[in-house]
Amino acid sequence: MSDRAVFVVALADAARNAAAKRAMQAQFPEAHIVSFPDCTDDKVLAKATALLVWNPDPKLLALMPKLDFVQSYGAGVDHLLPYWDQLSRMSVARFVDPSLSENMSHYVINQILNDQLHATSYADQQRQSVWRPHVPREGNRVLVMGLGTIGQKVADDLLGLGYQVTGWSRTPKPHTGYPTLSGLDALQSSLAHMDYVVNILPLTPDTRQLVNAHLMGKMTPDCCFINVGRGATVDTTALIGQLDQGLLRKAVLDVFEREPLAADHPAWLHPKLVLTPHIASITNIEQVVAVFAENQRRRDNGKPILYGIDMALGY
Repeated sequence: MSDRAVFVVALADAARNAAAKRAMQAQFPEAHIVSFPDCTDDKVLAKATALLVWNPDPKLLALMPKLDFVQSYGAGVDHLLPYWDQLSRMSVARFVDPSLSENMSHYVINQILNDQLHATSYADQQRQSVWRPHVPREGNRVLVMGLGTIGQKVADDLLGLGYQVTGWSRTPKPHTGYPTLSGLDALQSSLAHMDYVVNILPLTPDTRQLVNAHLMGKMTPDCCFINVGRGATVDTTALIGQLDQGLLRKAVLDVFEREPLAADHPAWLHPKLVLTPHIASITNIEQVVAVFAENQRRRDNGKPILYGIDMALGY
């Protein structure tokens, strides 16, 4: 075993760990693949050089002194932020796959269409045996916050459906199909003209609670806010306050700062909130293992990894 490569899988639950182990063993039949916390042999973990991970246990990295490559299970790497100093000497990659972008786009479009067609109202009416047609909601101006791979897919698909799309990112990202903005001043001035604001921003020190009471105050009372990025980019307490005061019409939240959402959280029963349990885009295990495997082979051959993270920017 001393000559075999050791790779570690540390995902959210035992079922995903087991599936990822099987997929990884198929990619690397000669390697020793272990999962954490199932593996209790510190000597094995001490030999590990690569890690596929989501929300790592705080003590895990300390058990792997030879670790030099970390593959995130998801598109975001904010779950690794507490370990940034340790990771700064390693190669870190996020997961990019067309299915992630497509699923996210479908989710956002579905939520906007459901809102425009009063789907929630009709569901309530069905339970009450009420027959009451509603005129579809007007307003098709959409601001997409975050123009990474996923954000651009969402914006492009909305544009293809006839929505008036504007994109915003922290740094300039020109696009020929729709106007793009950058910088906080441009973001704030644009919010008053939007019917829907879709947040797909990654979580970094610069974006933490970026969507706060001040920023939401720039939105119109008829705006619907949709968050499919990261929960901690939004001040949820301030958001509920905006909804309570009638300063914001509705919000759709798929992500939260702490997950799962506490059973006593006021968001659960809020009449102006639609909640889903972080399902807007779910990682395909076979695909993420394929990216891990490609990156490991690239490292073995001295080539740059795919989807590497700029440790200074955090994404």
